[in-house]
Amino acid sequence: MKTSSETEVRELYEESADSYAAMMDSEIDLPVYADTLGRLAARIVDISGPVVDTSCGSGHMLSRYGERYDVKRALLGIDLSPRMVAIAANRLGAGAEILPGDMRDLGAIESGSAAAVLSFFAIHHIGPEEVLVALQEWHRVLRAPEDN
Repeated sequence: MKTSSETEVRELYEESADSYAAMMDSEIDLPVYADTLGRLAARIVDISGPVVDTSCGSGHMLSRYGERYDVKRALLGIDLSPRMVAIAANRLGAGAEILPGDMRDLGAIESGSAAAVLSFFAIHHIGPEEVLVALQEWHRVLRAPEDN
């Protein structure tokens, strides 16, 4: 499978951000998301720290998680596309911190501080070596359950 460069991915989502957000407006109610987010909430109930979405796009997943499953938990979204960051920040308002960034480099997040990491619809853009880098970075920021 051919992967895309960081620039190509950023440009793709810059160009399609508004239509992507509109599409997610209609898809966010699919049972697969409710099942996934509900199971996540149950698994991290006793783990402190934010839920981090490393490819937050339009912010739908973080918004849904916060609204339905864990209204008090801090939410942090990161996305390559400045337009997606703006859309997500608008959607979530003061309910989350949304930053521009790359799922392979979460340097703005302290090691061992996050309760969970989300990533929907993004990892397919990077090659196997980069997937390993991303997974190592996600592991770095995750809090171990016994650290609470």
